[in-house]
Amino acid sequence: MLNWLRKKQQHDPDDLVEERWKTSFSRLSRRRFPPREEGHGYKASQEKGALQLQLTRKNVFAWVTDPLYRYRDLYLEADIRIPDGNGYSAAGFLLRYIEDGGYYYFLVSNHGYFRFDLVFNDSPMTLIPWTPAPLPEKGLLRLGLIARDDSFVFTINGEWVGEFSDDNLHSGRIAFGGQNYGESDHAEFLLEKLDLNSIPIEVEAAYYRWARVQDPPRPRRIALAESLHGIGHFAAALVQLRRAFSQGAPGRDEYFLFAECCLQLGLFPEALTAIEECLKIDPDYLQAVREKANLLYMENRFLELKDYLREQVEKFPDDEMIWNLLGHGEFGVGNWENAADAYTRACGINSGIPLLFVNAARARERMGDSGTALSDYMTAAGLYFAEEAYFDLEGILPAIRELAGDSPELRALEAKVLFGREDYEKAGEIFEALIREGYEESSVLFLHGTLLAMKGRRHEAVDFLFQAAQAEPDYYLYWLKLADNLHALGLDALDEAEKARSLAPGNQWALNLTGLLRAQKGDLSGARELLSAALAAAPEEEEIQANMAYLISLEEGPEAGIAYLDNLGAWAGKSHALLNQRANLLVSRGDLDGAVRLYEKVIRMAPENRDYRMNCAAACLKVDMISRAEELYQEVLEEAEDPAAMTGIGNCAWMKSEFLRAETAYTEAIRIRPGISEAHENLIELLITRRKFPEAEEAITAAEKALPEPGRRFLLLKQRFQDAAYDSYCCSSCGREWREAKSNDPVPPLRLHGEPPPDAPAGKCEQCGRVYCVSCASQRLENSRFVCECGGYLKLNDPALRRIILRKIGES
Repeated sequence: MLNWLRKKQQHDPDDLVEERWKTSFSRLSRRRFPPREEGHGYKASQEKGALQLQLTRKNVFAWVTDPLYRYRDLYLEADIRIPDGNGYSAAGFLLRYIEDGGYYYFLVSNHGYFRFDLVFNDSPMTLIPWTPAPLPEKGLLRLGLIARDDSFVFTINGEWVGEFSDDNLHSGRIAFGGQNYGESDHAEFLLEKLDLNSIPIEVEAAYYRWARVQDPPRPRRIALAESLHGIGHFAAALVQLRRAFSQGAPGRDEYFLFAECCLQLGLFPEALTAIEECLKIDPDYLQAVREKANLLYMENRFLELKDYLREQVEKFPDDEMIWNLLGHGEFGVGNWENAADAYTRACGINSGIPLLFVNAARARERMGDSGTALSDYMTAAGLYFAEEAYFDLEGILPAIRELAGDSPELRALEAKVLFGREDYEKAGEIFEALIREGYEESSVLFLHGTLLAMKGRRHEAVDFLFQAAQAEPDYYLYWLKLADNLHALGLDALDEAEKARSLAPGNQWALNLTGLLRAQKGDLSGARELLSAALAAAPEEEEIQANMAYLISLEEGPEAGIAYLDNLGAWAGKSHALLNQRANLLVSRGDLDGAVRLYEKVIRMAPENRDYRMNCAAACLKVDMISRAEELYQEVLEEAEDPAAMTGIGNCAWMKSEFLRAETAYTEAIRIRPGISEAHENLIELLITRRKFPEAEEAITAAEKALPEPGRRFLLLKQRFQDAAYDSYCCSSCGREWREAKSNDPVPPLRLHGEPPPDAPAGKCEQCGRVYCVSCASQRLENSRFVCECGGYLKLNDPALRRIILRKIGES
């Protein structure tokens, strides 16, 4: 009786608690989750006998936390309902939740898969990737989770599905969570029942029941092992396979998976035993034949390897790896010529693997065939370069140096290695010297152009990139890099991008650039097709995501593009590329202050990126932050001669009424890159505004030579110049035109006598304003005076008309 009267022990919310808590979320149930909660992209509430979690946009992961108590070991059972109206989505729990930077999470999808992950110090780590699981029964999932020390066990609908060991996090809160993927803008999850038990003896009993006493279905262990092997958890996969093998005899694929795990863990004898069992079941299983040969090679059993593969090459004559391993066997016993023949046979089957040529070259060296060895090494070097495998390229340099001596080819390879080490200054010096000496191999031209572009000298870079593409027209990367730099210069690059795409149809970067260029030309449907294909090939590439946001803004407006970026969730918040694109769209929307703030954040995240500083400077100018804009442009110019930044300096000077400085900056920008239209146009407008008409006319002439296809602004400026600098007239009858520079110099009154030149103006009618030439006006004379069609007399009252006729008389 006294125990019943005692006050229930109170715990601090941060205590580690041993308890059992059950709830069905009815009105009478004990509630711990917040009754309502709302955040960016989600909202949660307790109603209708469930904890309801709604996700209101695509690609969002959100959760609602139980604010009471922390747990170490626990056994949790829950009923979760995933409505049929959801798109691809998943629900589950966060365990040992510390803060946003530390927790485990277990999710089950409505497509019939589960996963288990750890987030530690804000870094996600997959422990179990998506693995087959029972599907929801009428939308209902019955989840079971056991956390005991460093062991975790998972059940779904009363069936064991997985287990894992990890000791990174030891205790924390629980949370109900959900993930919405890219199929639908909305997802909903209902937590209908929850039974949480953290009493140690009861957790222990549950753990031993599911992890030690009750054998799970064998296919579940095999599926888990395959998933763990797929992400490199070989020891954990091996544990599952051993337990599965104790439940029944393995098949061919299971033996092979076991051997693969043993091989990765260095257990070569066990791996070889498993492969032998695999081959007993299927002697013609090519992967197992390769693996057995590989294991013999790794154990230095060269004689057995050679004898075994001499039989196998008759069954698999077109497999390059079998021939390569046969070469290893022959090489291992000193049969250099046989080894070289086997390696060469492998090269003939697949000429795209550099290691095959390296192996052949080493065998040829041992034979004393230096010429063929050097040729094979050089082929391997070219393939390594194409793969950007500079470390491997460096590895064969000593052999090439021994065979080739000091040659342009060797120096080019050394420069490529320096490029791969990011020692760009030394690499550039060698490339420049080679080109000066007349060595114009395509990769040398390409890398030299790439280095020039990295220094901001794109107008020079495109010349070398074009030469590289012409020298090796079937290599997509040369065309892609050329297109990228032409686009950065503001020039038409669609043909070059299309060429790159035709050579590499599935390459995400060729698809991405071509899609962007099509979007900028107004081909939105074509752009969407290409950018969608690029995203399918590389769904997490930020640059492609940014371009898709730009396309959406063209299709539906800036708000839609911003919403697309926001749907990327926290990822977009940590990505400077996506934040930069969001700032670009804010500019399009007219939110310049917001854009500047976001650009400044992006600059802090990636201070080395020139484009971000240029974007921020342009936005600063629009909100009259002239000093900040000028500071950013100067930073860019300190790194390299950049015509766009120099144009920006001119814009800043103009806004500060420093006209001579502005004129000098525009002129300098044109010197750096004669084809920069903005600098030409700004200079012309400045000169017109300051009524420096002779200089403006020279600037217009220079622009017409430098800009093969002048834009609309240039044409409008040219017309403005004509209107401001010249008086123009046109004969109302025949269309003859006259133009005369405006002048304030006085012109004496003039009366025509005799026969004035027929192409001279006869005068202007002061009644209707028509102007006629002498030839047309001669058809209507009255009292020896020129008369207009309306009956008014033509007069020479305009000083400009008098100047024109005086000039015509002087010319005649």
